[in-house]
Amino acid sequence: MALTFNSKTIKKVVSIDELEKLSNPELDLLEQELETAIKTMNESIASITHEKYSQGEEVNADWLVKIKRKEQICNTFLEKIQTNIALNKSEFVRQKYQQNLNKLLQEILGKEQYEDLKSKAKNLAFDEVVKHE
Repeated sequence: MALTFNSKTIKKVVSIDELEKLSNPELDLLEQELETAIKTMNESIASITHEKYSQGEEVNADWLVKIKRKEQICNTFLEKIQTNIALNKSEFVRQKYQQNLNKLLQEILGKEQYEDLKSKAKNLAFDEVVKHE
């Protein structure tokens, strides 16, 4: 069973296996939410541990295990999100994506139709740039 995280900021339960399906803004919001959750959990652990120590009491072991598990899940999600964000921003990955897309389009369309489409797209881009100057 895949790990899930119930995000309040993007209002959905997210599976770690489906992070790639989220938009970049959703990933950014989820990253911020996870960072805040981890920080809050660490602060709670420190505060409660200090409070219990001051009172001469033991920290509830079950609570500590549960919060550590939640923190571990959040860290796992955060690491995967940060890796995805880094890959999305990678010029190398972008180039490989473009190469694979071009190859697949050529296979589907045929070389001549692919080249025609590429030419039209280039002309449209030039026209748009000229209009906005």
